[in-house]
Amino acid sequence: MNKIGIIVSRVSSGAEILFSSEAAKQWQNEALDTRNYLKCIDIEKISEDKFDSTFFDFVTFGKDVAFICTNKYISGRDSDLISAMIVVPGFVDINGKELADILRETKDILQETKRDDQKLEQICSIDYGSKQVQNHSVPSIDPNSEGQYAYRYYGSGTPFSLPEILGSIFQNYYCNYKAVLLIDAESGISPKEGLKDLTESDFKNSCILEYPKSVSSDITMKVNGKLFTQSLLFDEGQQITLDISRKGCWPIQEKIRFDQPVKTINLANLEWEVKVDLTWFKVYDKADPDTQIPSSSVKITINDKEVDRDGYNRFNIHELTSAIIVVDVTGFEEARFKPLNLLKVKRPITLPLKKLPKKYNYLIFEGCKVPNEAISFSFEATHYNENKSPIAGYKIDHFSNSKKAFILVKNGYGWKKIAIGLVVFLFACIGIISSCSWLYHGIFPKGNSTKIESEILCEDTVSKCQDEYSDNQAENEEYFSSKEIEYLKTHDVWILSEMENISKNLKDLYNDVNNKKFSKIQNKWKQMLPNGENLNCCDKLFELAAVKSLDGQGTYSSDGIIDLNNYIRTYSNGSHGGTGTHGGTGNHGGTGNHGGTGNHGGTGNHGGTGNHGGTGTKTIKGLENS
Repeated sequence: MNKIGIIVSRVSSGAEILFSSEAAKQWQNEALDTRNYLKCIDIEKISEDKFDSTFFDFVTFGKDVAFICTNKYISGRDSDLISAMIVVPGFVDINGKELADILRETKDILQETKRDDQKLEQICSIDYGSKQVQNHSVPSIDPNSEGQYAYRYYGSGTPFSLPEILGSIFQNYYCNYKAVLLIDAESGISPKEGLKDLTESDFKNSCILEYPKSVSSDITMKVNGKLFTQSLLFDEGQQITLDISRKGCWPIQEKIRFDQPVKTINLANLEWEVKVDLTWFKVYDKADPDTQIPSSSVKITINDKEVDRDGYNRFNIHELTSAIIVVDVTGFEEARFKPLNLLKVKRPITLPLKKLPKKYNYLIFEGCKVPNEAISFSFEATHYNENKSPIAGYKIDHFSNSKKAFILVKNGYGWKKIAIGLVVFLFACIGIISSCSWLYHGIFPKGNSTKIESEILCEDTVSKCQDEYSDNQAENEEYFSSKEIEYLKTHDVWILSEMENISKNLKDLYNDVNNKKFSKIQNKWKQMLPNGENLNCCDKLFELAAVKSLDGQGTYSSDGIIDLNNYIRTYSNGSHGGTGTHGGTGNHGGTGNHGGTGNHGGTGNHGGTGNHGGTGTKTIKGLENS
């Protein structure tokens, strides 16, 4: 319905509607108490003989509509008005002359003693058709709110006539005012001081930025930084900045210059670019769906374009509607998935992979010594516990990096080594005891005190051998595991918390090194290395322990960290020499415990230049370096 509307009301304590055309009914609530609007007119300057026939006109705006209001005071009731509001929707194709005629005819009807509503209906019955370009006011000013008034003279001596003014009624700058008074220059009506004079203001062609008919809820638009939710009116030649954002996409910014009556925004033609990152996907082993493969080891491409880990790359939205995904993970078969519409599938998008088989190599060593030709075999498997022996009755002793294979030994192999070591140890003890007895009878045939000392020396020796046996027994129980060897190979700085998380062996090794137990480092820990292993800095530690005759005192580090290079430099400087228990230049010479005037001192057999003094020779086998 492309018609104008008319609302007639009596204004007293409010606006009482007397007539409303069909086209105006939706704006009935906009009927104004026009008395406040007329307070800006200097009524006292109007002569009494013209007062009853004088109409006061103004224009104000609603959303996409203009209201041309004409008002006349009721004779005898100076505080009451009869008011007609001509409703002009922005889409009605009506010109200025037609509007000026309607305004004149409406005034004539209101002048009559009895209002003729049929004439009003006839005025409103004309269908003017729809404008090809709709005019829209900018609804930034509420017509009923407080605001500044402006006025515009028309007619004689002014730049524009009333039809010209009404023909360009939708002026963007009108909306800066609550209302614009339209005053005939010959009417004798004068506005009060302080109102804005728009008489000389030119008319500007208006252009429309049309709000799209269908906008998705995930799209937000802004014009010059302000939210854009409805059509807006701009002056011809004006330039604006339009920002369009969409959830999950890179924002789009466009500069728009109004060089045509209507600017439309076609959201369907926008080239959206989507942020895609690895959180879109869940990559997992097909045989273990509950365990996701870490994204740090995953490479995903979409249509031959790699997905950036942080989502900084851009994918055209049309690319994602038919996306070919390729997933590459070390240890798994490369997977190519059929085209998917990534914008519609549920996220995370599941991408199952098939694990590649891994080759496992094994060597079987029979007995304590490695034979020249060990029994070897290998197999491939995709899911296999490599810590478990593949052959019943055998266990994994360690992994050999040099042979790239797991070493298998029979169950009980460790006890067999211990038993052999025990037999060797017993024969060694018998030999030591026999040597002690021979020396006792050969060198000290008399003297109870000498006899007792020799017996004590022998007992000390046996006790020390027993300690060595205990260490040998512990060291023969196992080799370092492949995980332990890997840590020792790759770390020159030892951290206690890391080592104890790996195994008790590494924790105990750290404590022995920190407490400077050089004998234990040499006799236990070095023996736990498989043949042929090269441990870089750790090998230098074992070399240091081999030349140290005594354990150190106290601890090296109190913060749980040992730098092996610093440690080796510290204790390679001969910090255990001097005149200690085994001082001097001989093993038992100088001012040591066996020098001086003691039982073995002076010129006796063990003192001065005797068999064990100064530069004497060692004759008691088994007591050397004790």
